[in-house]
Amino acid sequence: MANSTARSGFHLANGKPYMLERNYLATARLNYQHYLFRECVGFNLHPSIPVPSKARIADVATGTAIWLFDVARDFPGASLHGLDVSLDSAPSVEWLPRNVTLRKWDIFDDAPPELIGAYDVVHLRFFMLVVRDSDPAPVIRNVSQLLKPGGWIQWDEFNYRDAHIISANVKVEELAAMEQLRQFAYSDGRNNWTLEIAQYLQNHGFARTQLFQYHDPLERAKANNEQYIMCLEEFARRLDHEGERKDAREVYELIGKISDESQTGSALLMGRIVCIGRKETEEERLWG
Repeated sequence: MANSTARSGFHLANGKPYMLERNYLATARLNYQHYLFRECVGFNLHPSIPVPSKARIADVATGTAIWLFDVARDFPGASLHGLDVSLDSAPSVEWLPRNVTLRKWDIFDDAPPELIGAYDVVHLRFFMLVVRDSDPAPVIRNVSQLLKPGGWIQWDEFNYRDAHIISANVKVEELAAMEQLRQFAYSDGRNNWTLEIAQYLQNHGFARTQLFQYHDPLERAKANNEQYIMCLEEFARRLDHEGERKDAREVYELIGKISDESQTGSALLMGRIVCIGRKETEEERLWG
C-alpha cells in the first residue's frame, strides 16, 4: 500500500454514501465498540449532565441502539428515542425495552415538527464518516433543533489526531504497517474536527461546553486494535462495492500486514473524546 494512499485514508470516503456496512458483522462490531467505549470512559451519559426523572433522551444515528439499552437501565423513568437514516442494524420493535422507540430520520434533514424542542438530552457517537467536509456545523444545527432550551448534548468520538503506536517487543520504527494504519486514521488531519467540537457547539448557541479525553489501559490495547482492523475491513469492502477496487485491494493488503505486526505485540492507541454542552435559552442568548 503506497504511503500516499495511507495518508489519504478516510478521504477515500469523501463524496460517497455511508462507507461502513449494515450487516451482521457490522452490527457485532458496533456493539463491541460500544462496550469498549463504555469500559474506557466509565459511563453512558456524562455524570455532569443533569437528567430529569422523566427525561426525554434521543440517540442520533443510533445504529444497533445498544447505547439506548444501557441508558434504559440507568434511567428507567426516561423516554428514549433512537433516530437513524436506517434501522437495519437495530433489533425488532417487539424486542425493545418498554421505554425505547426507534424511528427513521436523516441527520441532514430538518427535524420533524413533532421532534423540535422535544428532548432534554441528545447523544451522538462516531460521526467520522457522517460529517461532510470535516465540518460538523450542519449536524449541530439540525441536532440543536431537537433540544429543549436548556437541554444538553453529548458527542462521543475518537481522538484521531493523537493516535500513536505501542509495541511490547519490536521497535516502533520497524512497524511499517502500523505506521500506515496511524496515517490512515489521521487522514492528513481530516478528522481533527473531533477535538474542536466544543468550539463548534459554542458557535451554535451552546454554553457550558467541555471536552473530556479518556485513555485505555494497556490490557485493552489488543482489543481496541482489533476493532480498528474490523472497521478497516468494512471500509475496504465498501470501497470495492463502490468500484474503487485498486484502493480496496491496497487496504486489504494493509490489513494483512497489520494483523501480522499485531501478533508481535503491537497496537494503535486512540483516545476517546466526550464533549458536552447546554443549549442556551432565549433569555440567555439575548442577555449573554
